[in-house]
Amino acid sequence: MTYPGPPRPAQLSATSLADLADELGAAAPTSSAEVTGITHDSRAVRPGDLYAALPGARLHGADFVTQAAGLGAVAVLTDPAGADRATATGLPVLVVEDPRGQMGELAATIYGHPGRDLLQIGITGTSGKTTTAYLVEGGLKTVRSTGLIGTVETRIGDERIKSERTTPEATDLQALFAVMLERGVDAVAMEVSSHALVLGRVDACVFDIAVFTNLSPEHMEFHSGMEDYFQAKAQLFTPLRSRQAVVNLDDEYGRRLATEATVPVTTYSAEGHPDADWRAEGVEVGPMDSTFTAVGPKGELITARSPLAGSFNVANTLAAIAALATAGLDPQLAADGIAAVPGVPGRLERVDAGQPYLAVVDYAHKTDAVESVLRALRKVTEGKVHVVLGCGGDRDRTKREPMGAAVARLADTAVLTSDNPRSEDPSRSSRRCSRAPPRCPRTSAARSRSSRTGPRPSPPPSPAHSRATPCWSRARATSRARTSPEWSVPSTTARCFAKLSRRPRDELVIALSLAEIAEVVGGQTHDIPDPSVQVTGPVVRDSREVQPGSLFVAFAGERVDGHDFAEAVVQAGAVALLASRPVGVPAIVVDDVQSALGALARHVVGRLGTTLVALTGSAGKTSTKDLIAQVLSRTAPTVFTPGSFNNEIGLPLTALSATAETRFLVLEMGARGIGHIRYLTDLTPPKIGLVLNVGTAHIGEFGGREQIAQAKGELVEALPSAEDGGAAILNADDPLVRAMASRTKAKVILFGESGEADVRAENVRLTDSGQPAFSLHTPSGCSEVTMRLYGEHHVSNALAAAAVAHELGMSADEIATALSEAGSLSRWRMEVTERPDGVTIVNDAYNANPESMRAALRALAAMGKGRRTWAVLGKMAELGDEALAEHDAVGRLAVRLNVGKLVAVGGREASWLQLGAYNEGSWGEESVHVSDAQAAVDLLRSELRPGDVVLVKASRSVGLESVAQALIETGTEGEVAAR
Repeated sequence: MTYPGPPRPAQLSATSLADLADELGAAAPTSSAEVTGITHDSRAVRPGDLYAALPGARLHGADFVTQAAGLGAVAVLTDPAGADRATATGLPVLVVEDPRGQMGELAATIYGHPGRDLLQIGITGTSGKTTTAYLVEGGLKTVRSTGLIGTVETRIGDERIKSERTTPEATDLQALFAVMLERGVDAVAMEVSSHALVLGRVDACVFDIAVFTNLSPEHMEFHSGMEDYFQAKAQLFTPLRSRQAVVNLDDEYGRRLATEATVPVTTYSAEGHPDADWRAEGVEVGPMDSTFTAVGPKGELITARSPLAGSFNVANTLAAIAALATAGLDPQLAADGIAAVPGVPGRLERVDAGQPYLAVVDYAHKTDAVESVLRALRKVTEGKVHVVLGCGGDRDRTKREPMGAAVARLADTAVLTSDNPRSEDPSRSSRRCSRAPPRCPRTSAARSRSSRTGPRPSPPPSPAHSRATPCWSRARATSRARTSPEWSVPSTTARCFAKLSRRPRDELVIALSLAEIAEVVGGQTHDIPDPSVQVTGPVVRDSREVQPGSLFVAFAGERVDGHDFAEAVVQAGAVALLASRPVGVPAIVVDDVQSALGALARHVVGRLGTTLVALTGSAGKTSTKDLIAQVLSRTAPTVFTPGSFNNEIGLPLTALSATAETRFLVLEMGARGIGHIRYLTDLTPPKIGLVLNVGTAHIGEFGGREQIAQAKGELVEALPSAEDGGAAILNADDPLVRAMASRTKAKVILFGESGEADVRAENVRLTDSGQPAFSLHTPSGCSEVTMRLYGEHHVSNALAAAAVAHELGMSADEIATALSEAGSLSRWRMEVTERPDGVTIVNDAYNANPESMRAALRALAAMGKGRRTWAVLGKMAELGDEALAEHDAVGRLAVRLNVGKLVAVGGREASWLQLGAYNEGSWGEESVHVSDAQAAVDLLRSELRPGDVVLVKASRSVGLESVAQALIETGTEGEVAAR
């Protein structure tokens, strides 16, 4: 009889149920049943099995005990929640608190602990597991009978079995070990996933050798962050899981693991690290293979060949040689066996159908892997590289934009599709990949049959573009007009942004009919044949962002009138316009489009019931908003203001991008005058209000800091009372902010470095690279934070985010971990790029005011210790009568901080920067005033030398980001290596 599931041993030994109960410490049932197998899958039950009825995310295995009993199960293992349903079958039941946690050991007992008689080599890491497992097996074959367990297949000798997952469940794994022993296999190479380690699939396994290849972002839908991911992998390198370790010293996490592993460690380095036990020397990378010499810890010189293309496969080959040598094999014999491996399915696998070009298939599904494969192919390809990139559905969405960006940088032509959509809309995953800034001459997203048919018309370009476009979408718009190679989005940026919401940001919260919307906004329907038609797509004001189901908001601007694009947006899929006049297509006509948009947002926010966090301040709003969003997203889906889209148009559009799943809505609120924030809080009423600081930004508009404080304090006045859950989070270190406590009826939480702050920082310091570190103290505990952002000013921003997170129930450790892993989500805010020639470019050109200018200069001083520093500065706008004094003060501060070179760019205000520096003692060539950005670029190109650090900063209107970009492109010959 043929049974579903992996094979089982033919020779079965029975184990009494009483003995199993004794092993579990469970109450022994009054049964003489004997068990010959175990499974957690009710469909795979065989006569004599113990059925493990496990709790699941949606269903409980106990729901299927009747089916299991009918197939011959003799007993059930389950938890207290499943006990009654299991007992109802009449089968004997073993009840334990955590059946999954004990299932592995129990399976090993039932099958006679087969792993003890196998040489087991387990490989873990983000990339290279499959390839390394095949190479290890190839080396083992020279002296052993082998088995293989991994992502692509399971092999028992020469028999091949398709794998269901990278690492089988514990019940199936122990059965496989038993089958291998029964068929004469005495050594197995096996991939070990992080899921397997966390979910207990390798319980009862003690690997003779555990191999670590590398770690990069992956499975962020499963792990809470990189630290959690690392700790999952690290479980393999303890005496409970392995006897010896082989670790990659070229990987930063590998270097950490080499010091933290609690078993003996052998290290390897394909890059020739002098401290590695095994090193690759004399590497020669060929079109389809590579050769090198593996130098061992005793001076062994092993002639090695990697049978696969790419320098990264040199690392995989060296890992296999080191693992086999550590296991006691002759390293040259092992290397010869590895060289004879014919290839790895789906890993740079050559496809030869007689075509006059090279075609390969690679299962790369991580950003680093995609980049490595494409770089390897670039080196061996004289012609063009054409890529078909597939992205599976229902998996980690955070990697899609970075993967698309990698293809955009390295391919000549890209076709984006979905290789396995699972339950997800197949067009969605490819669409998210295509949001990366493309460099290909032609990039297309392959449409599925379920998507809208026919070519999508291109609406006329509209200067009235929404500023809510994410940063990589803006890059795409920019790249269309460029002919030189463009910058790529840092993978950390795309990763952080995409992680914040389970549903793409181009979907509307809740479906609303046109009739409902008309009623909410007080409008009249025109040219709408069916008012029951629903808006299911995004609400947008940019004609290029329209998707099927959109509502297009037509603003009549001074230069561009959105009404002019009515026909184009409807052709692109919009179901209607929100307009101020009839336009001949479906429209809801209102007297004031802006007010109507606000009313719609207020209605939707009221229906959602999300927790709305609003923040304001003179400096740091956007950075703090990004931090809050990243911290809160660890606990629940979070939507936040893109960029600094913080006005009466941006806030409603952001609110309308939330979904029914959204728990937290984080909104940045700007102020142009008294009453502005009050208006914004009426549109989107906050529950938590945060005021960062009161500085001199826009002081020319307000007339003084007291007036700025009056305007910013409108936020805390709008909060509900403490009894109704309102919370005002105020900066204890800013007297004007702290005084706002008297203006609110909400609960007050103070943050800062003051000893009186509820959430405070102690032992604040900067790392050698200029990144802040501190001890975080909250009412719930203390924890250490080391940030990835640059500059001490981010400490205050981080404390503000921590105060919000604490108020919403996160622990100090959770907050500290999130802050330590958070990146910058908004462009041109202390964006650091390392050029290959050693020059560091710090692009902080998004905006500037006296407070942020001083913070950036201090960060430059910290980052530039022992290096020559440059400050390329432009004017700070909207300072009114204070402009001369403030520019003079910034110029003087640059000298006091020992900035090596000051380049003041622009007109009168820039000359004040240079004059302040001159008066402070910056003479000769230490400070210079140039007329415009191009003059600054010309100067820097001629004088920069390796090791220099350059800060670029000014108000947004100056456009100094062009200086930073020109310097990046100069130093990298068109390729950006931003971190």
